[in-house]
Amino acid sequence: MKTARPLIPAWLGYGLFFVLVCVVAGLAILMYREPETDSLLLSWGGVFVAALTIILGVLFWMQYQRDKASTSVEAVNPQLTGAYEQLASCDHELGLVRQLAVELASAISVREAIELTNRYVDQIGIFTVKSYLIYDPRIHGFQQLAYLTEPVSQKQIHALTEAGRALLVENSPKEITKAARECKLDVRVMEGDAKSTRTLNFPSTIVLPIGQSNQMAGVIVIASTQESAIRSAEALDSLKTKLSILAMAIQRVQSFLVDQRSRTQAVVESSSNGVLIFEDDGKTVTLTNGALLEMTGLKKGKVTTADLSVLFAGSVDLESKINEVIKKGNRIKLSNIQLGDRSFDIFLTPIFDYHEDVVAGAIIVNDITHFVEVDRMKTEFVSIASHQLRTPLTSINWFVEMLLSGDVGPLKGLQREYLDEVLQGSRRMASLVNDLLNVSRLETGRLKIEPTPTDLAEMIRGIIKEAEPLIGSKDVKLNFTEPTPALPSVNIDAGLLRQVIHNLVTNAIRYSSKPKSSVEVKLSANQGDEAGIIIAVTDQGIGIPESMKSKIFEKFFRADNAIQMAADGSGLGLYIAKLVMDASGGKIWFDTIEGKGTTFFVQIPISGMLEQGGDKGLIKQTI
Repeated sequence: MKTARPLIPAWLGYGLFFVLVCVVAGLAILMYREPETDSLLLSWGGVFVAALTIILGVLFWMQYQRDKASTSVEAVNPQLTGAYEQLASCDHELGLVRQLAVELASAISVREAIELTNRYVDQIGIFTVKSYLIYDPRIHGFQQLAYLTEPVSQKQIHALTEAGRALLVENSPKEITKAARECKLDVRVMEGDAKSTRTLNFPSTIVLPIGQSNQMAGVIVIASTQESAIRSAEALDSLKTKLSILAMAIQRVQSFLVDQRSRTQAVVESSSNGVLIFEDDGKTVTLTNGALLEMTGLKKGKVTTADLSVLFAGSVDLESKINEVIKKGNRIKLSNIQLGDRSFDIFLTPIFDYHEDVVAGAIIVNDITHFVEVDRMKTEFVSIASHQLRTPLTSINWFVEMLLSGDVGPLKGLQREYLDEVLQGSRRMASLVNDLLNVSRLETGRLKIEPTPTDLAEMIRGIIKEAEPLIGSKDVKLNFTEPTPALPSVNIDAGLLRQVIHNLVTNAIRYSSKPKSSVEVKLSANQGDEAGIIIAVTDQGIGIPESMKSKIFEKFFRADNAIQMAADGSGLGLYIAKLVMDASGGKIWFDTIEGKGTTFFVQIPISGMLEQGGDKGLIKQTI
């Protein structure tokens, strides 16, 4: 703070004071002198005056020099203050640059590097649009990303980005220039709303390269609805510095990705499965292999996920599955997808970065045509063999029943016991043959589904009536809960649904682990998000082990505790039930606690089971 300058300099004030002292001293000597002391007094007075003159002269000179130095300091002080402020500003800017460089050193994707830099760019000015065109050597194209602070139309975003492409065409290395000319603008909005229909005025628009000359990584277009979004040349220099650091980070990341891609390419090319890797926009393909091109007939070059979606459009909505992988991070398996006369299993999986964010995805196509053909031949063999076995088994049952009934004479005790064993074994064999025939009809698509209006409660009461002998032998109590009011008739294929419920009820009875256990069958209507008719069968049996839940609907599978409790069983009942419900538009699932019991749920749409053409129904099983 500057102080007011006095009217009389301090050194002049001291001088006047000295003159006054000398005058007073002289007058005192003249007034009080005596003759005998005149000479001595004058001598000492002269010494005193001389000494005082010297002392005060030195003081005057020192004060004069101090005032002179103070005047010089006051003249230099504003310059020093300005220099200090500029130094402090430079130190702050260097701190930000250093901090940005440290953060970018840990970036493992171009998108992450851009978003880190954005936070620093936003400190420089107020920007409505920041649109990036980043060259990607892996695809010889551009990553196009935009960040908005207020709603902007996609049309305006593209118009702004076009200015960035023009700069790349004019002032870039040859490879980037070529890619910029061929680039189709499809800017992906990462933050903000691009659905606005209004046209904004951007009085302040800046296009800047990211990097310099042969190290250029891309371009940024900055637009603001305010005048002079960047308020000074220093701010512009700061922005350019940060973009230069971003360029180095992008080149480091891309160098790593290109190296990683080379290694991945070698592994992928050696795979017999078709592989396609795409970016997190769900469109841009970064890698394919020869197996995929051979399987699909696509030409080597710029293959897109859209090409693959169109190819399989008749069998599956691949585009929606890709979006699910990117947005939700789900892994998806699509089984037995048809393309011409060939069959494929398609696996879609997300690719995560170190932060567990989805940065890409992969589609793996497995040609299973040979396995499908082998399975078809096996199914046909089982069908033929089962038919051939069924006739003699039926004859065996008839003849054994005739023997047991005494049609050919009385039997002794041991003879009857042996024939009973033969009959039970023959019936188990006939049941297995029937199951195999049913599986064959379901798997080959020959199953006919003919829904007709049916009273579900009446059908379930009939199943319970048939199960009474088994209920008595297991000493189990079975309760049936009907809805109130009663449900109207539902369009179902009574034969098929009866087979499913029959299997669940008999399983619940067989695997009830304790005498006097209860089995509950409940019929109800669900009015929630997924409206439907639900049949629940609950037991107090052995339950299903946690490790085996995922396999319970697989063909020929039986849980270990089920095998220990009942050795006989084909492991086909629940598999058939699942196939029937899937084919008819219904659902089947379960809740279980090992050692306490299980509840199986069957859900039928309110509209009923779906009709399906075919030439065979299921063979009815008996208790």
